[in-house]
Amino acid sequence: MTPSLSNIVLTQVAISAGDTLECIVMTPSLSNIVLTQVAISAGDTLECLVMTPSLSNIVLTQAAISAGDTLECIVMTPSLSNIVLTQAAISARDNLECLVMTPSLSNIVLTQAAISAGDTLECIVMTPSFSNKVLTQAAISAGDTLECLVMTPSLSNIVLTQAAISAGDTLECIVMTPSLSNKVLTQAAISAGDTLECIVMTPSLSNIVLTQAAISAGDTLECIVMTPSLSNIVLTQAAISARDNLECLVMTPSFSNKVLTQAANSHN
Repeated sequence: MTPSLSNIVLTQVAISAGDTLECIVMTPSLSNIVLTQVAISAGDTLECLVMTPSLSNIVLTQAAISAGDTLECIVMTPSLSNIVLTQAAISARDNLECLVMTPSLSNIVLTQAAISAGDTLECIVMTPSFSNKVLTQAAISAGDTLECLVMTPSLSNIVLTQAAISAGDTLECIVMTPSLSNKVLTQAAISAGDTLECIVMTPSLSNIVLTQAAISAGDTLECIVMTPSLSNIVLTQAAISARDNLECLVMTPSFSNKVLTQAANSHN
């Protein structure tokens, strides 16, 4: 990470019996964290503690995560607000709430986990430079259009999962900023083996997202961000199949982050 950034991503996929989920942040202002699934049983406490003065601590207990509960991860620091919610608290009719309340950065990542029948997928960004957006799963059916609009000149980041990509749907990634050209990709061109590339060609941000189309068993999903100003990586559950290696490498001098999923832990 970087001194002003403290980000922890723990996915339910990597947590199986006896495996070790390692989330190591190599920055002097943030202590390393290693959580083993052996200690994560019913009633235990899953602690994700960020030991930096610029970011408030977050503790999520597995005891409170049952069907119908709401998993809320709210970061209220002026320097950065980045939220990742895992599949743990996401059951039918649950609300996945990602609230970003900082004027400097607004980043939203939603995985396919919370999108089931009757669920409400709420992505609300509460910053003056970013308009609010709410997408409900009810409207995401065959033929519908999933629109992710970014309307801020300082940041343009779009991540669309495979959830809304069904036959005949149009995947629209529209960025309304003067430094970034618009991009529209239709599902018609997304067939087996094809690569869905959402590339942001602006000098202040370089973000690449590859969907499940090119991701088959044994493949490696690599998302490499090589910009000195921003390094943000999001990998969804799509590429996590048996024996796959989920590698997230950030190659910027101010950021060094590595996350290995269950595949590498259980088979090695």
